[in-house]
Amino acid sequence: MSETRKYFAETWPPFGNQPESVHVGYETPDKPGHRTYASYQSSGPIVDGRVRRPATEAEIAAFEAEVKKREDWTLARNAEDDALLFLCGLNRDDFVRFRSVDRDGDRLTVCTRENGVGAVSVDAIRNPNYASRENDEGDSTYATYTFKVPEPVTVEGDVSARAAKGGGTRGL
Repeated sequence: MSETRKYFAETWPPFGNQPESVHVGYETPDKPGHRTYASYQSSGPIVDGRVRRPATEAEIAAFEAEVKKREDWTLARNAEDDALLFLCGLNRDDFVRFRSVDRDGDRLTVCTRENGVGAVSVDAIRNPNYASRENDEGDSTYATYTFKVPEPVTVEGDVSARAAKGGGTRGL
């Protein structure tokens, strides 16, 4: 079934320290009541409550650009996370509810949301680079795993000289 989007724009009044804003979004027939939003600031008149109207072409274009920017950021972040996990021989599937990964020198920290479901990432704990697991004190649903990043593997000697002498490079 092809997706038919019904675009709309809602003007939201100021709230707390937030200025008035326009939220552009869409609904699809296969998900009634489900809305997808993107926001941008408006200098239009303040309206009591939310006022819905059909979105303009310019608002739809701005919405699509915001969605594309968020998708691009997510893809870039996923590639970066995968590269960091690879350093320790890990991947996302080694964790019950993977959230993010960061590197600080020779340590890799992996944040998971598994503590709230009482799970433990057994594959991650079996990894030879595993150092520790700690539950988050501020939010009991998070757990953080720490791994030691191994030293890079280096090849002793000059590979090109060995190959020139007929020794080849097989096994390196």
